[in-house]
Formats: sequence, structure tokens, C-alpha cells
Amino acid sequence: MAFISIINAYAPESALVFGVFLDLSDIDGNTGSRGDQDLEFVGIRKISGTAGEVRFSKKVLQGDTGGDGHAEFRIVLTDVGFIRAGDLLI
Repeated sequence: MAFISIINAYAPESALVFGVFLDLSDIDGNTGSRGDQDLEFVGIRKISGTAGEVRFSKKVLQGDTGGDGHAEFRIVLTDVGFIRAGDLLI
């Protein structure tokens, strides 16, 4: 399980409360490859099996870092109805 840090930033258009962003930048998008690969936010689309995909659906942010089509991390955001790519630091 990855550690998720939350930082404060002013962003009135953010879907998250009072401009709080989720910082996922320390998570390696592909644990099967050397180095540190980026994550990609795919919105509400289902995870396809490509490593690095992050989606948000039904109040759950989840990411596939193994490329197996299954989420290796999940974050429940109970008071958030939607997330845009700009709400995430990835």
C-alpha cells in the first residue's frame, strides 16, 4: 500500500474541499519496470491493464501500478463527487 500525502493549495475550481489536492507523485506508475514511471488519470474509465492508470468512480480513487488490470491502491473519498486530472498531483 502506498502512502498518500495531502498538501494544501488554493484552487477554488477544485473538486476537493477548499483546494486540497491528492499528491500521488511518489507512487511509481509501473512497479514491474526499473525507475519511477508516471501515473495517468483516466477519469471514470475502467482500468484496462496498462500500468500507471488511476481512475475515480463511486467515491473511490484507485490505481493499477502492476499492469494486471487490478488496483494496487484504493483511496475512499467519502465527500467527493468527482475528480478532474487537475485535482491530482501525479
